[in-house]
Amino acid sequence: MITLNKRGRMVFNVAATKIFHDMGVETAFLLWDSEARKFAVKPTSKRDERAVNVRYSTGQKWAAMSAMGFITHIGHDMETTKAYPATWNANEGMFEVSMDPQNEVSIHAQEASEMPRRAPIAKVGGAQRRAAR
Repeated sequence: MITLNKRGRMVFNVAATKIFHDMGVETAFLLWDSEARKFAVKPTSKRDERAVNVRYSTGQKWAAMSAMGFITHIGHDMETTKAYPATWNANEGMFEVSMDPQNEVSIHAQEASEMPRRAPIAKVGGAQRRAAR
């Protein structure tokens, strides 16, 4: 899955991140097919001003790219966060994503139920500390 979020970031799930991390991907090109309403993320080793940096979380749980201009260009509603299934095209060496509305997964309903809950703050010895769960 690749998620397009409200902050203009493209976030890759664990499986997609593993593919990129194992390949040593640091930069990628973002490609758009307006007629088919599909985009692609193609890794590159070239130093090119058009390439976007790929950032990894600690432990490679996710990878992300800042892509505000691209996400706006392809018509993503910046008021929403949506996830799309991504397919790895081994022949072309890139992820392909269809923005067909039937493929999108709205994150709004899931965000509230999946967000980690913070432990209540307790005062201990004059200092505030999070209570252990």
